[in-house]
Amino acid sequence: MKWPPLSLSGNIHLPLWHIDGLARGLWVLGIIVVPWLGVLAYFVLRGDGMTERNTQALAEVEEAKRVYIQEVVGTSTADELAKLVEPRDKGIITDAELEAQKAKLLG
Repeated sequence: MKWPPLSLSGNIHLPLWHIDGLARGLWVLGIIVVPWLGVLAYFVLRGDGMTERNTQALAEVEEAKRVYIQEVVGTSTADELAKLVEPRDKGIITDAELEAQKAKLLG
């Protein structure tokens, strides 16, 4: 296969000298328009699927971000204190044990 020669400016010289003006114009139009028609047809025919995939990917990223933040932050001191109040209300631990645990958490 022989490649078209390059000029000093870097332009490719295609052998179009034997094609008349109308055919040359249609050839250039086909080179430019046909790929765009293919892209447009893909978007029209597959656009709904792209939207669904993008929505699903966004939901997965949001869930991963939420899980990561929860892992990094962990539970707060207020959450830990709330967990201690419930056993005290049920009589499982005494007020003194609650105060000792509170001092350890805050301390």
